[in-house]
Amino acid sequence: MNVWISLLNFSITFIIWSVLFFIFVLLHELAHAIMYKLFTRDKNWSITIGMGRPMIKFKKLTINAWFMMSGYFSRSKNIDIKFQHIIYSLAGGILNLLSAGAIYFLILHIESLFPSIAYMNTFWFAVMHISLYVNLWIAFFSLIPMRYPWRGNTPSDGLRVYYILTNKIND
Repeated sequence: MNVWISLLNFSITFIIWSVLFFIFVLLHELAHAIMYKLFTRDKNWSITIGMGRPMIKFKKLTINAWFMMSGYFSRSKNIDIKFQHIIYSLAGGILNLLSAGAIYFLILHIESLFPSIAYMNTFWFAVMHISLYVNLWIAFFSLIPMRYPWRGNTPSDGLRVYYILTNKIND
């Protein structure tokens, strides 16, 4: 009996993690899109969430089969001004860090902010914690300078900033 309860708990946690990961990766990529559109006024861009074969296509958004496995913002123009390119590159990670900070603040202060829900349902408390960890995970792996081997060796946002600052490339 305990094995089935553990399996059920793991399955529910995995589903919640996957949905939250999708939501926060989408927000991360939308932050890039907003900065790109603000700096270039270009309408030729798209967001791809996940890996594998495309499952859903909606205007500029493609959701692939493994939707909980990363995201990518595609654009047609380069951003020529260094400062703007850095802001564009860091926008997603900054959004995730701000989201994590807001969620952490809520976790710490929810009882004093909303006394009527002082005894918050354990499920929602867990969702808030998972949201915090998902945002920190996305921020960490987007801001650390590295290449993503599962995405054709593309550079992370942090590596793009490093390249911009050291004049290695400007993509």
